[in-house]
Amino acid sequence: MIDFIQTCLSLKRFKTAGSYLLVLHNLEQLDENSSEAVRLLSNALDAKEWQLCRELLRFLQSIDDTGQALRSALSSINFGLHDTGPVGR
Repeated sequence: MIDFIQTCLSLKRFKTAGSYLLVLHNLEQLDENSSEAVRLLSNALDAKEWQLCRELLRFLQSIDDTGQALRSALSSINFGLHDTGPVGR
């Protein structure tokens, strides 16, 4: 089943992969570390698919109340959140 996500990624069908990711989640067939979601998020970022990125970030937040899945995903793709202080400085 995960091969379908990889096929979608190779064909740049990111939204299709995202939809399939939700199906797998609902069937409880995703792995514990959400590697499929992380891989899709990385590809969506590279393709500048910002709406899909937002949806994936919300998805990662929703599957784990502690926020660890989201933090782990952001760390995996080297998406640093830097503390730059108040906006406007």
